[in-house]
Amino acid sequence: MDKKNDIIDMIENMPENQKESVRWYIDRGDDDIGASQYSALVHTAMYKKGIPHKLRIRDGKHNWDYWRSALPEVLDFVSDSFDG
Repeated sequence: MDKKNDIIDMIENMPENQKESVRWYIDRGDDDIGASQYSALVHTAMYKKGIPHKLRIRDGKHNWDYWRSALPEVLDFVSDSFDG
C-alpha cells in the first residue's frame, strides 16, 4: 500500500495541532473479521497518539441490517459535531 494513503501512517505522523480537528467514530460488526483486525490497529494507533475517537464494536456484519441499527447513534454523533 502507498504510504500516503495508509491511515495508520497518517495517524502516526499527524501533527499535534490537528489531533482534535476531526471527530472520529469507528463502528464495526464483530462478524467482520478483516475489518475487525484493521479497526483494532487504527484504534490502537489513535489511542497511542492521543487522538480522541469513539470505537463501537457491535454484534453483526457489514450489511444494511447492521447499519440501520447503527444510524441513530451515528447521526447523534455527527449532529453533535455541529453543535454551537
